[in-house]
Amino acid sequence: MQFYILNHQCQPFFITNRQGASFLNFNLSAIFTHGFVAFVAHNLTVIFDHLQEALLAHLYVTISSKGIHKPYRLLLG
Repeated sequence: MQFYILNHQCQPFFITNRQGASFLNFNLSAIFTHGFVAFVAHNLTVIFDHLQEALLAHLYVTISSKGIHKPYRLLLG
């Protein structure tokens, strides 16, 4: 079973950010230019930016199981 969390534009918000760069492709140069703490802080900022965008636009989860796709809306609160 695979889970996809989609934003309001039906795009996986954890795959790409607003700039179109790969979300999982962390900026390794930040480790050497600003140190490990800045590296972690930068990527946490990106993660929370995605989470905030998804929460404000509502979370949609598409569950793919055996070729059957069903959309679910997560109720928060």
